Amino acid sequence: MGVTIIVPMGQSRTGIALPDAEREVTGARLGFPRLTAVLAIASYVACVVTTAVTAWSIRGDRAIGVVGPEQMWRISWAATAVALVITAVWTHRVASSARRRGVPIVRPLRAAMTWFVPIVGPPSAIRQLGRLLREFDYSERRLAFWMYALYAHTAVMLAGSIVVSIGFTEPDGIAVIDAVRRQTDVLWLQAAMSALLTALATRAVLHADRAVART
Repeated sequence: MGVTIIVPMGQSRTGIALPDAEREVTGARLGFPRLTAVLAIASYVACVVTTAVTAWSIRGDRAIGVVGPEQMWRISWAATAVALVITAVWTHRVASSARRRGVPIVRPLRAAMTWFVPIVGPPSAIRQLGRLLREFDYSERRLAFWMYALYAHTAVMLAGSIVVSIGFTEPDGIAVIDAVRRQTDVLWLQAAMSALLTALATRAVLHADRAVART
């Protein structure tokens, strides 16, 4: 014998107030995402561009104006750090909106700071966003794709760093040259993975941003 759960109109399965259906459709079509969501997406694109340019400059020891391969490498890492900070700020805004709408489990500061925990932090932060979407009866599938792509991207970065560092420890000059070539190949692979990650992250960020309606 089954159990029937009656959900009051305008509330989710967990009792969280939902937006009016007509207003929700209009918002999905005409509403603009948060500025922090737009900046986060722009920072992901910047990471792809800087990684690709770094690989291109290292391959032929090219310089872009006064910026050489070493400087491009630093710019690439700086772009990654900026993307991390902006994503954390966006997460805090989304979590704060969820708490104002009555979600009891959310801690905005904790959700934001989770992004800065090495390796395991970003996937955990995405899972926390997924729990917020469940509170509002939204699918978290796009967030799951983002998380899986992040796992793959992290694995490529760690494996590539190990491969390159092994080559640079060799005293032979030829081995060092081979290591530089491997580094370039790894950077191109990272750029490709970053492009995929950016596409999935963009879909997930926009989806989550619209799901947790602004208050």
